[in-house]
Amino acid sequence: MRTLQVFGKGRSQLDVRLSRHFRVGPRIRLQANVDICKVLNANTILGVNNTHGSAAWLRPTAILDARLIEFGGKLTF
Repeated sequence: MRTLQVFGKGRSQLDVRLSRHFRVGPRIRLQANVDICKVLNANTILGVNNTHGSAAWLRPTAILDARLIEFGGKLTF
């Protein structure tokens, strides 16, 4: 008896951080950050239905979350 094995496409994820330093006073520094997560999001499939014999076989059950942009900062004094 032969076994059928189905492998999905691999997943790659790219996160980017843009950062900038500012001097606010003689002893105060501000670091501003912008983080962008899942820049190359292409609706990658994370899970599929593995039930054989059903019409939903290999139908995606979970996909990669949407892109996310986060703003942040750090104040040093």
